[in-house]
Amino acid sequence: MTSSPASSGPAAHRHARSGTGTGEGMRRVLVLDATGMGVVGIGYLAVAQPLSRLFGPDTALVTLVGAVMLALGAGIAAVARLRQIPVRPCAP
Repeated sequence: MTSSPASSGPAAHRHARSGTGTGEGMRRVLVLDATGMGVVGIGYLAVAQPLSRLFGPDTALVTLVGAVMLALGAGIAAVARLRQIPVRPCAP
């Protein structure tokens, strides 16, 4: 199996080594997003009743929002763990 010219050479080696390639940058953003969503989701679940008394929504709604945020954080973390993160190029 041979490597393509675009993925070999000194520049590709530097990006792979330093973690500045598109995939690694995206992975870091996804991990940060998943961590933030998970922490906020756990926080909403932990203090649902005081939040509902303070801001007015029903405790069930605050609990639901916390559970959804926790589930989305877990999903984003699963994407961040993929070997190859699917990245679409931006439109010109």
